[in-house]
Amino acid sequence: MLANAFLGRRAADFANLLTAQAEVVYRERGMIFPVVTSSTLHFISQNPNLSLADISNALEQPHQVIAQRIASLDKLNLVERTPDPSDRRRQLLKLSDEGLRQVGLLEEYLIASQVAIRDLYDELGADLSSMLTNASAALKRRSFADRFEA
Repeated sequence: MLANAFLGRRAADFANLLTAQAEVVYRERGMIFPVVTSSTLHFISQNPNLSLADISNALEQPHQVIAQRIASLDKLNLVERTPDPSDRRRQLLKLSDEGLRQVGLLEEYLIASQVAIRDLYDELGADLSSMLTNASAALKRRSFADRFEA
């Protein structure tokens, strides 16, 4: 009767399971950063010399979440900070030499992971990535609250 209840919880559980299993692969491949920092690390590699706020806006993630991810990358010496010449209060971020090496490993992983992802999609008979993208877009067009009957 309540087959669709707690969809958000199941989505979060799936994300947590995938992250935990990806951590194993990361370690096997010599990647030293947490899986959850991957998109931030990759974004900085493609967009050096942006501030934390710039990264937060571009990735559409809360400032605090990005700050925590940057702190993790900083502890691993994967990022470098320089003062913004136009505003000394802001720090600009770019990857260190080790950060660039780690991004190289990440990019190799992303290519290799396509086989595992395709295998999962084949087993399920669905492209989860497209479905999640489409579901998010649908909720942005018409919110969950707006989908309830009056």
